[in-house]
Amino acid sequence: MLCCSYDGVVKKKSGLGATCVTRHIADQKEVATVVGLDISKDMVNFATSNNTSEKASFHVLDIQEESGIREDWRGKFTKAVSFHTVHWIPHKERFLANVHLCLEKGGELLFNLFAGVPAIKVARDIKTHPKWREYLTDYTLKLYEWPKGDVAGMSHMLEECGFEVVTCEVHTLTFKFDSLEKEKAFSRPLLGHLQYIPEEKQDDFLEDAISMARGLYQKDEQGRVIWEMPQIVVHARKL
Repeated sequence: MLCCSYDGVVKKKSGLGATCVTRHIADQKEVATVVGLDISKDMVNFATSNNTSEKASFHVLDIQEESGIREDWRGKFTKAVSFHTVHWIPHKERFLANVHLCLEKGGELLFNLFAGVPAIKVARDIKTHPKWREYLTDYTLKLYEWPKGDVAGMSHMLEECGFEVVTCEVHTLTFKFDSLEKEKAFSRPLLGHLQYIPEEKQDDFLEDAISMARGLYQKDEQGRVIWEMPQIVVHARKL
């Protein structure tokens, strides 16, 4: 089993999530070994130090670079997974080609990625907010989501990279929160901007970002914002 990750916004939480997923997979009786990959050395060190399964190992690799793929990985994996990761990868065709290289014939790939999330528009637009732009001059949001609803485009890319598309569908996660503090906790992982904002101003920044986002979402009958996270979910097989 191959688990692909990518250095996210909130490093400790990202590493913990990847470690838990990999460990859960390794705990399944039918799984022989699991290899976890991440571009960040810090994430790999974190995952390795928190790993309790002898069947799991972690390695530093930019999945976009074929040169880093070891010979003993090529054509050796039965399955590859990547959850909430591919929208951090700019060159998705390289990701697909290199995962294809690692899978055996008939091997399966499962992944998801954001596709037209309104909150990500806020994450981009807030950089020019009059109150915050002076702090964010050097910040770039390195998140590369897929166009909303573009199942055909993703299916075509998969086929070009040598996969048979089993399913390629739009799924929308929805969240409702009953307090501003919960909305802040939910928003933090998407806002790498916070590393540029003075700590004493971060709550104010989060409130402005949430206020902007609320204008893009509908509300339920109790007046709670319905936070929607559209994504593309893919199950593919190597031909």
